[in-house]
Amino acid sequence: MGPRWEGLEHYDWDVVAGDLHDGLYPSEDPLYLYYQVKKPLAGIPAGVELQELVTELDVQYGDAKHIAWSFNKANIPVTLAAEKPSLVVFTGDQLNGQTTSWDAQSVLLKAIGETIAAKIPWALVFGNHDDQDTDLTRSEMMKIAKRMPYAVPEMEEGPQWVDGVGNWLVKVRSADASATHILTLYFLDSHGYAKTGWTFWKPADYDWIKQSQIDWYLEQSALIAPIERPFTPDGAKDLGTVWKARQAAKRLAKPNAMMFFHIPLPESFYPADVSDSGETLLYGQQLDDGGAPKKNSGFFEKGLLKGKESDDPANTKHEVKVVANGHCHITDFCKRVKGVWLCFGGGSSFSGYGRIGFDRRFRVYEISNYGETIRTYKRGQDGKEPHKLLLIPGPIEVSDEVLYANAHPSMSHVSPDFVPVFGDCIRMLRQVPRFHRPNTCHSLPPPVCREVLFTADGQPILVAGSGTLGWDQVASNLIEAGEEALVLNSGYFGDSFADCLTTYGAKVTELKADVGAAPTPAEVEAALKAKQYKLITITHVDTSTGVLSDAKGICEIVKRVSPNTLVILDGVCSVASEEIRFDEWGLDVVLTATQKGLGTPPGLSVLCVSQKALKVSYTA
Repeated sequence: MGPRWEGLEHYDWDVVAGDLHDGLYPSEDPLYLYYQVKKPLAGIPAGVELQELVTELDVQYGDAKHIAWSFNKANIPVTLAAEKPSLVVFTGDQLNGQTTSWDAQSVLLKAIGETIAAKIPWALVFGNHDDQDTDLTRSEMMKIAKRMPYAVPEMEEGPQWVDGVGNWLVKVRSADASATHILTLYFLDSHGYAKTGWTFWKPADYDWIKQSQIDWYLEQSALIAPIERPFTPDGAKDLGTVWKARQAAKRLAKPNAMMFFHIPLPESFYPADVSDSGETLLYGQQLDDGGAPKKNSGFFEKGLLKGKESDDPANTKHEVKVVANGHCHITDFCKRVKGVWLCFGGGSSFSGYGRIGFDRRFRVYEISNYGETIRTYKRGQDGKEPHKLLLIPGPIEVSDEVLYANAHPSMSHVSPDFVPVFGDCIRMLRQVPRFHRPNTCHSLPPPVCREVLFTADGQPILVAGSGTLGWDQVASNLIEAGEEALVLNSGYFGDSFADCLTTYGAKVTELKADVGAAPTPAEVEAALKAKQYKLITITHVDTSTGVLSDAKGICEIVKRVSPNTLVILDGVCSVASEEIRFDEWGLDVVLTATQKGLGTPPGLSVLCVSQKALKVSYTA
């Protein structure tokens, strides 16, 4: 328990003879073990072994940190030093309970100790073991926790009318002068064991989130005022035209939210969502046999899915984007179910059960862009940072198969070996096999292969650069200074495409739609009849607003009203995700990048150009 402390004998503590460092760590300060007999021997309950009298010893939290056991074995200090988090959330079962924690306050202090020592704010929710046969109730533990250093000040027992202990929230605010509420963190008590249905031959089932908690969440959610999103701090007004362009793409909505509780919902084990490109949105593994309560109280459907980020009927997004659970020690997946990410961290302490080959780990959430982006990854027990999971529109998650394909020695771009590789990339862009294999698309069965651009004559072009480099390629090759361009603007990227064309000297007419909408067919037809345009641009899916434009319908209008006008489709966010029929629709250019629907790392600007557009480029 550290160096010999004077005066402990006055508090009925006894010291074990001998220095624990003697002969083991001769250069270290002496370390002595103190103990206190709390129960008379005559009062020991039947079946309690003598060694259980000395329960919680501070050996691992004395001055000699390198002989730490239990909590410290989980490499908490290493992880805190590497991540430097703004907040640490303990997701339950800080105590083992089950008659092993006779001094709950001491164990709680040990569990939080390293975070306090690092001077990092922290919060907790309770798990099913925290008050299981311990000497403190959840309410008593919460009172102790609130008084501990660096505890989040909002942490509380919660309203009396709401079931459980620890139903509360934190409003994270921007650091600028406006102190705008940009992220909400909800904390709920998922309780312990059900009070009914217990029999002596089997343990009770896990408890569930109650109706009063569902009502509390919906009540709190309704009180949160919408903000302009994406949020822009006051100082960004100095950016001039860039700031004004971003303002046009804003929407009114509540801040994103995350929710923390211990026992997972039954929906955590439901099938995952499938993306538009056919990818199952499940990352990580499940080695536990479930862990959710058998009774489904409906919190997912009646609470999480009812809590919308906006009253606008066109905005169907949920307020809570991520639910973070504890409970399952050898399950660490993140899975999206009906638009909500349900995530586990995997066990972080060596005190709980585990499995050979499943290292202890911590889940990290990285919040950026003023609450707009939530990114998560896991850090292992060795302190190394594993693969990070991206929860943003792009770059997207890249499959292991694609990552492994990149694990080869560097190749000269003028070597004979490079020629067939580059040729395959050009050829496959017309069809895009779903997985990179040497076969052609048509030789593979349908589940493995999909055609994306559906073109026989379109010329693919690969250039090192970003997706927006495609704008420059269009502006520099297909239109001369003073020629007319019509830009269909459905969001921020329409603004930027127009700026690019203007920079190259084109005379740009923008057909702008309200935020969340696209120009109507009637507006497009009227604009095309008003004057002759060299080209028309369509942002197929604008990331800033999520609007999907009717590319097929617009192409039909162009062919009927102005057949000489080139049709340019900005497909950075849609290629390999939305239907595009290059030849059938009469597209002249589709521009995209590798890091979204194509499912590969960023770095290439990708175009497909019609023969008609190629001829124009020779004279433009």
